[in-house]
This record gives sequence, C-alpha cells and structure tokens, in this order.
Amino acid sequence: EKVASGTYMSELHATSLSIVLLAAGLWVTEFIPLFMVSFVVLGMALLKLSPMLTEVSEAVFYEPFFSPPILLFMGGFILSKLLNRYELDEMLARKVLHRFEGNNESIVLMLMLISGFLSLWISNTATTAMMLTMAIPLYKQLPFGSKAGKALILAIPIGCNIGGIGTPIGSPPNAIALSLLSDLGIEVSFFEWMLIMIPIVMLLLLGTWLLLIRVYSFKDVEPIRIPRERMETWTLKHSIVMVIFLVTCLLWLGGGIIGISAAEASLFPIVAAFGLGLLDAGDFKKLPWDILFLIGGGLCLGVVVNHSSLNLWIKELVPSGLDVHFQLILLLMMTTIMTSLMSNTATASLLLPIAMSLSQNPDDLVAIGVSMAVATSTAMLLPVSTPPNAIAFSSGYVQSKDLFKSGLAVCTLSYVAIAGLYFFLGGR
Repeated sequence: EKVASGTYMSELHATSLSIVLLAAGLWVTEFIPLFMVSFVVLGMALLKLSPMLTEVSEAVFYEPFFSPPILLFMGGFILSKLLNRYELDEMLARKVLHRFEGNNESIVLMLMLISGFLSLWISNTATTAMMLTMAIPLYKQLPFGSKAGKALILAIPIGCNIGGIGTPIGSPPNAIALSLLSDLGIEVSFFEWMLIMIPIVMLLLLGTWLLLIRVYSFKDVEPIRIPRERMETWTLKHSIVMVIFLVTCLLWLGGGIIGISAAEASLFPIVAAFGLGLLDAGDFKKLPWDILFLIGGGLCLGVVVNHSSLNLWIKELVPSGLDVHFQLILLLMMTTIMTSLMSNTATASLLLPIAMSLSQNPDDLVAIGVSMAVATSTAMLLPVSTPPNAIAFSSGYVQSKDLFKSGLAVCTLSYVAIAGLYFFLGGR
C-alpha cells in the first residue's frame, strides 16, 4: 500500500506493524493481563514474522525473555526481597528520620530522599507501601484538614518515581533503553548510567521538594514527632544481608574493571540469598515474574520492530525537513501522555525503538535513549500512571488533583532536565 509520503509498505512492515498495534491495544485496554501480552507478541513474531525473515533465527525472539536485562532485574528483585524480609529498609528509614525530628520541611525532604534512594535498588512499589506506613502516623499528628499533611504523603510517590531512573534496575524502561543501545553496538555500563542520572534525580527531587513545601506550607504547624517503635534486634543474618547488598552494589558499579558485567554480577545475590538459606523456594515463587515477562515482551517487541525495519519505515513517513529535535520533542510528549494512561514499560516498548531511529550518531542515540527513559518514569500525572501513585491515592490522604499538581511539577522539571541532559551528552 502506498502512503502519502511515497514510501511503500511491504508485507513485512504490515505484519510487524500489526503486531505493534495489537500489543498497544491490549496494553491500553488491559483486556488480558499485561504480562500475557508478551506471549501474544512472541507467538505472533514466531508464527507470522519469522517465516518472512529467512536470514534471522527464531532464537532472536526467544532471547529477550532471559537476556542480560532480565537477569539484572532478577538480581534487583532478590535484593528487594532480602532487604524487605529482614526489615533493613525500614531500619534505615527510621534511623534517618529520627535525626530530623521537629523540622517538618526536612522530614518531607527526607521522606522523598529515602524513597528515592531505596527505589534505586529495590521495587518502588514495595518502597511506597513501606514508606507510607511510616508517613501516615506523621500525617495524623497534624490538625484535621491541614493541607500541609499532603506534602508528607506526596513526597513518597514522587521520590519513588524519580528514584527509579537512577539505576538500570530502578525501572523497566531503563533496561529497554540499555538493551536497544546494546543492539546498536553502544554499551552503557551500570556506573555510567548512574553517573548520568543521579544528578538529574537529585535536581528533580530538590526542585519538587521546594515546590511541594511552598504549595503545602507548614507555616503555623506544630513540629512533627517521629514515633519510637521497637526495632528488630540486629542479628548475624542482618549483617550477612548487608554484606550481600554492598558487594552486589560494588560489583554493579565497578565490575567492568575486573571484567564482570552488571548482569553477571546479578548472579551473586541470587546464589548467595538462596545458598545461605536467607530466602527459600517460597520466596522464589513470589518474585514478580509478571514484571520480568512484561520486560521480556517489551524487549521482544523491540526485536520485532528492528529486524523488520519498521522503525526505519515509520521514520521515512516523517517529512524530511523536520528537525530531529522537534521529532524527539513530539515523541517525548507522546510518551508523557501514553505513560500517564498505561504501563511505562509498555510505552517504552512501543516508542523507544522508533526514537532510536531518529539518528545514527552514537552520542545522539545515548541522549535519546536516556531522555526517553526519564520521560517514561516522570510521567506521573494520574493515580493510574504508576504503582506508587496508585498506592498513595488508595491511602485516601491525597486526591487525584493533588497527584496531578505534583506530577505536573515533576513533568515540567523533567523536560528542563532532559533538555540539559540531551545537549550535555552531545545530542546535536
């Protein structure tokens, strides 16, 4: 079929586009569970697309489901389970909060920073649930109807969502971006990702905090006291878990020096946790396998788009005179809208392969991949936008309009950060 631009749609392009549209429709409507869409994508790729790609092995469609990003996330989930099982995350949070007792604005900042720090390494969903159990008693100390208390609750989903962009394991879109860059021959290490992202995380957190305490002022509010609840006694197992956590982080950050990739380093916490009896088979069964398969499906969709050259076909539809920066801005805006309404993993799976076709310059591609990852994690306008938003909203202490206002602030700041990031990384 001939399209307006004069570019012909081949049967190969039509088939891959039908897979993308089917996946998009199922992800948006949630007609079936999100992780099941991954199997639909795989089945369509094997049955419909693979016979057309005679020079490509079927194995390329299977590989994403146990690729380095999947192993990396599995290691992160094991760390999350360890810290949560032995309450090390809660111990850290309470210890830090006690140091700022009586300073309400600082408590809001600490809730945000602790949520962000924990979300670098463990599930932001688990972090939100844990941090809310600590924030709600603080909220209840404030006068009934006080707007200031909303800052305490909103600080947590904001911190969790922003913190997720800081490491490759913090959010699934990060893994998808890294995988697509790797497929193009551009390797970004765990340390390099953090080197790029941590300054952005800090700027977004501090900027949002300043706006938050201005909108929800603590003026004329009594100092908040931190409840001194009994903490679990420190045992040998706590020490072992802390050693596993620290060694894993060091391997992720510096493994390249000794020739160990981040994915290979992720084997350490998995083997150590189960080998030392810190976790058991029941814990293994309870890992968020649906998230792993959702990521795998996203990576598989990227393989579909790339091997069928659908991304290049779509790019040819764009008027040739349209500047690459304008094209990226349109994609970022589309990302914000789509992620506000559906899974950020699904959005990244659909749009990142297209974004990666905007340029062939390695510096441009890194800047584009990182920018898109930031946009997917900071689109938090609605309760359904992210799991942390949904959990905070379900608490009943904040309304949808509160999430929208704080989310709009984060989105605005993130676009400013993306602009600076894009040019800092060498995007032309």
